[in-house]
Amino acid sequence: AKALVDRKFLPSEIPEGHSISKGNRISNYVHPEVVDDTIATANLKRWLQGNVGALGEITTNMPTFGALCSALKVQKSVLALKAKLSDLGWLLPEGQGDAAVYGDPNLPDVFLKKEKERAEGLGSRVAELAKKHELGVELVRDRRRESTFAKGEAFEQLVGLYLGYTYPHEKLWGQYCLSVDGEGGTFAVRADWKIGERVVEVKWGGAPLNIEETYRKHKALLSSDTPYQLILLRQGAPLEVPFTKFDDLVASHDLFPKAASLLVTSSIEGSSEEPLSRLRLLRDVLYCFNLEQNRLCGDERREKINELLACICRDSSTLEERLAGLPSRAFATLAATFEQDGTVYRGRISIPQYQEETERFKLLWRLGYDLYFEHREDRDLALYLECSEEFYKTRLSAYDALGVSKKGDVRVTKEKPIFKLHDGRAVSLHESGEGIEKLDSAEAIREVVTLSADDWAFVQSYIAERGYEA
Repeated sequence: AKALVDRKFLPSEIPEGHSISKGNRISNYVHPEVVDDTIATANLKRWLQGNVGALGEITTNMPTFGALCSALKVQKSVLALKAKLSDLGWLLPEGQGDAAVYGDPNLPDVFLKKEKERAEGLGSRVAELAKKHELGVELVRDRRRESTFAKGEAFEQLVGLYLGYTYPHEKLWGQYCLSVDGEGGTFAVRADWKIGERVVEVKWGGAPLNIEETYRKHKALLSSDTPYQLILLRQGAPLEVPFTKFDDLVASHDLFPKAASLLVTSSIEGSSEEPLSRLRLLRDVLYCFNLEQNRLCGDERREKINELLACICRDSSTLEERLAGLPSRAFATLAATFEQDGTVYRGRISIPQYQEETERFKLLWRLGYDLYFEHREDRDLALYLECSEEFYKTRLSAYDALGVSKKGDVRVTKEKPIFKLHDGRAVSLHESGEGIEKLDSAEAIREVVTLSADDWAFVQSYIAERGYEA
């Protein structure tokens, strides 16, 4: 791996969505013997800020807990890991004063993904087997579309700057969830901004069907008296929903139109690596500033925004210097804020939730350290079968029927795998045919899995807790 990185065949920067560990092994991207120490540290920081966010989220139940302790060279203790991260200043702090700025990271218990207690009498074999076969999701990027997402994210942050300037006395919350279930413990459906009572969604403007669908989904979740604004940078095809063009909003301001023009120019050039890096740098500068906006109010906020815009418009080559002067936070794709009982909280949506918002990644569903499935349901069925004693006795021949092909260090099943059972039957979740039985209901799956009710419940809870982490 080191030779491939040294020869530029593999990037040294950790890709978005890539995990820092597989089992007990830390990723090459954070391994100082593969990439140099400075890059390994930067990659670890970027991953933490994109996937954890706040010190309050650090627990021993994190699938990556051991890898984080190993990479940071601390003992496997929550207190030791939190102390190290606090010294480094990489994550948002837990103090109440900071909660007013970023949102409270100490979520109510109902929203926490806590490991559930196992039912009495559950066999230790199932628990050990489930822990042995770690679950996860691999996010596969389409590199050809990276500039599309980067320019959209940068424009979203520019609008955040505009909102803070226009409403300088109001709190600004990014990625604000419109659907919050205080009983079920879920928060979902993010709008780009909430400032005061106003909800704002931001679009570049090139995908009319997506824009209209997002508008209708948001409006259905909002009360009729909640102000809602859809802001576009460019209008492509005609739209059937009301919107406002950003140029019209900022026409009387000297610097916002120039910053938008710079963003458009950068996006045109952004298909190659160097311009794409500049586009991400612009996004990150705006993002880091917007995170701190709630510390500022009134004329002071407007003055700081004007200073930042002047810097961007005057000489974009100074952006790195400007970023160094801000509290350093990596752009957090999964970050979310939501309101419950009058308090604004800061958490993260799941990868499947993010995939519902935008098909940025292709998802591969992992069982163990190196076996991947195209569909989550197949991965989950494989785990249920792994926990079945009869299946485990014939595991090797059963996986011969999956159609596994090796791709680098991982094995990927065919898109519609067939599972061979201990009694000779072949089953599939997708198709039936000669000698193949299709499992088209939960009852049918229960019948072939042969787990007790307690074992089945345990595996279900294990999947819910651990099955969706990158």
